[in-house]
Amino acid sequence: MLKDLDASSNTKLTFNVSRGWIPPFQLKSLNLSSCNISNGFPQWLRKQQKLQILVLSNATLSGPLPTWLRKMPIIPVLDLSHNKFSGPLTNLPNGGNDKVYTYSPEPALLLEYNLFNGSIPRSLCRRTYLVGLDLSKNMLSGKIPNCLGNLKDLTNMILSSNWLSGVIPSSIALNSSLFWLSLNDNNIIGELPRELANLQLLQVLDLGDNKFSGNIPKWIGEKFIDLVVLRLHKNNFTGRIPRSLCKISTLQILDLAYNKLTGTIPRCVGKLNGMVESHSIPLYHSASDYDKNVIQGMKGVDLEYTTIWGMVYNMDLSSNKLVGEIPVELTALSKLVGLNLSNNHLSGEIPHNIGKMTELFSLQAWQLCTF
Repeated sequence: MLKDLDASSNTKLTFNVSRGWIPPFQLKSLNLSSCNISNGFPQWLRKQQKLQILVLSNATLSGPLPTWLRKMPIIPVLDLSHNKFSGPLTNLPNGGNDKVYTYSPEPALLLEYNLFNGSIPRSLCRRTYLVGLDLSKNMLSGKIPNCLGNLKDLTNMILSSNWLSGVIPSSIALNSSLFWLSLNDNNIIGELPRELANLQLLQVLDLGDNKFSGNIPKWIGEKFIDLVVLRLHKNNFTGRIPRSLCKISTLQILDLAYNKLTGTIPRCVGKLNGMVESHSIPLYHSASDYDKNVIQGMKGVDLEYTTIWGMVYNMDLSSNKLVGEIPVELTALSKLVGLNLSNNHLSGEIPHNIGKMTELFSLQAWQLCTF
């Protein structure tokens, strides 16, 4: 009896079955990614009670999720990304439990690049085993639910590019397995909660394009020792750049642009070894195929790095209120591809040995006062 069906990446294949068709089998895995599914969300799936993997990404689907889907057992791997689904998330499968899961890839809920709106439902927190969560590039609003802290196995939480508001709930610190946390491009406010220091496995922290305020916490450099990407771009952070950031030897991308930072650039930046030598960084990759993007400015243009971002070494401190000279120690960062110090109140000259930065593709230091 048929249990697994994979017809993915057949762009010329059209699935067109009658709405009343009842299949004579019970699937455990179905992958119709990048196929052309006509007649909307497949009605015959309502009789599939043993599904553990359902991938309908990029399948020309649109409209709200059917109400009957809510009564189906939780599907451990559910990928509906890159479609035009709309409406609330309340009709996601929510019956039974997901404790019994014997397949690969790891459990993930992937809904990015759709038109979903409304709040993130608390019912999502009923999952007992979830590794990847990607709700990015939708129109979700409201606060981040406190109960997301109950998802103890979560390694990737990507909620970027929505309309989320409020503060970061301190309960997120309970997700101590997190490698990747992206909340960028929302309307989140407040200071960074001290409890986040518990996320000591973080490799990517992207909080850019929000309304965070207060000082950049010293504990970021003291606790996140494996951080590869730190992006706090376009917020309302004030105060000095903490010297503790220099302790992050794995850092490849540091973006503090468009804030209200003051003081001088710490000379210890020359100790950022992740920007000096090529490192074999064991960046976590789940078997689930979900998007991992980092937006970086290069030559004044925002570029979105996906699978190749690991080769990018970039530092952007532009559009702040930094003063003093450009520390010569910066030129030790030989792997830097982009360096943006523009729109500050820096003085002096560009260090003469800048030519040693052989990988440098983009240098922006205009509005530099030379004496």
